[in-house]
Amino acid sequence: MLCLCLSAIVLGLSAVSAQAGPPGSWTQVTGFGGGVQAGDEIGLERTPDGRLHGAWTRSPVSAALYHSALSADARTVSGPDLITAPSRGINNRVDLVAGPGGGPRVFFSGLSETAFSDRMGTATAGRDGRTWTVQTTPASNGTFGGDSPVHASSGISALTSAGGVPISMWATPPPERAATTSVSIPRRRTSTFCRAAARSIPTARARPAPDESSTAGTGSTRPPRGLWSRLPARRPAQCRICRPPSSVIGSRSRARIGARGIYVAYSAGENQFDGMPALWRVGDREPLIISHRRGARYTSPAPTRGHVWVMWACDGRIWAGRTSVRGTTPGRVMAVTPPRGTVVIRNLTGEASRGALDLFALVDRGDRGSGYWHQRLLPPLAVTASPGRLPARGGRVTVRVTDSGRGIDGAIVTLRLGSRTLQARTGSDGRASIMVGSAGRGEHTITASARSYSNGATALRIG
Repeated sequence: MLCLCLSAIVLGLSAVSAQAGPPGSWTQVTGFGGGVQAGDEIGLERTPDGRLHGAWTRSPVSAALYHSALSADARTVSGPDLITAPSRGINNRVDLVAGPGGGPRVFFSGLSETAFSDRMGTATAGRDGRTWTVQTTPASNGTFGGDSPVHASSGISALTSAGGVPISMWATPPPERAATTSVSIPRRRTSTFCRAAARSIPTARARPAPDESSTAGTGSTRPPRGLWSRLPARRPAQCRICRPPSSVIGSRSRARIGARGIYVAYSAGENQFDGMPALWRVGDREPLIISHRRGARYTSPAPTRGHVWVMWACDGRIWAGRTSVRGTTPGRVMAVTPPRGTVVIRNLTGEASRGALDLFALVDRGDRGSGYWHQRLLPPLAVTASPGRLPARGGRVTVRVTDSGRGIDGAIVTLRLGSRTLQARTGSDGRASIMVGSAGRGEHTITASARSYSNGATALRIG
């Protein structure tokens, strides 16, 4: 197959390695040189070496697709590296999946003089992501570009099947026609696939390309207003449409595959302005409400080892929490201040395959420009004390340290009383006991720390 190889020469940008901050600090990843739009999305994929790769676009200054990479320890951001620069524009929604040889594969669409203009394009790179090879033939059907143009789609997504088959999807933009989602699956390996999670999407349409075949189902019934998803089934014809509970039109959703199914994160409520962050496993009766704080926007999930992180924006801040290992119990929610100078938060996404959440926030900083910023969040510890109040003469207090309801073994519990410091270590049930002698009246703080977690705290009142 003939391929077009691109070097890491970036249009108006220099490929550099920048130092990323430790957990709790922000590092800019995109937006250098301008060209950021409000709806820009960043595609994320972690490769076996631990690097987290990101693909992002820059337009309309000079339409191009770039790559950046975050080191496994989140200390260094490399790039930007040029992937491709379509001559007449590019869709600002892209996605990354695992590619051959341990490197990433990107799916995108642009307008140019190439064979894949206005269709799905794809490119692959080595493990470092510095040099990309663009496939010169389209990764989607070449016969129906006018009927379902990828460049004008309202969303591009991709995944890799258990057998290693890359699957790309794109959504037909409303209101010209009933919104639909098209799916491309390589013919060399057959795969049954049913589209899961989309906004107001009545059907999942597969359009086989000349060298492709697919068993995805079709349909024509438009559902009522709200968010809709498809349930996988043994045969595509059995795929049935279901609605995430309490979802409303205008509420944005995002779906991810987790250890126990497909999870959809969205704002649940009566309208798009007063919704609460919700996580719904496709097929369950009810969603899991992560927080009862209303006004959640850009709610997004990030599964990890059975847990599912959920992040959203509300009241000018970013909020994030992690569920229990079975995804059935919400854990402690933490508030994150956006990058300094942020005027508006435009989008959120993240990746958490290794436990911690690598959070990416698209923010508008006014005259300072817009772009995606990264911060690594460690799972937050929740701390409770029983009793929560002791007499002035002191007494024994039992402290429990948990992560989404599960006790944390080996956490260090610390209580400072003026010049005195009392410490204990939790057992397998997450509990530790501290004997407090007489102390001054007032409110004191008990803190807990554990490796790979962010600290937790609770108040203890004496007197």
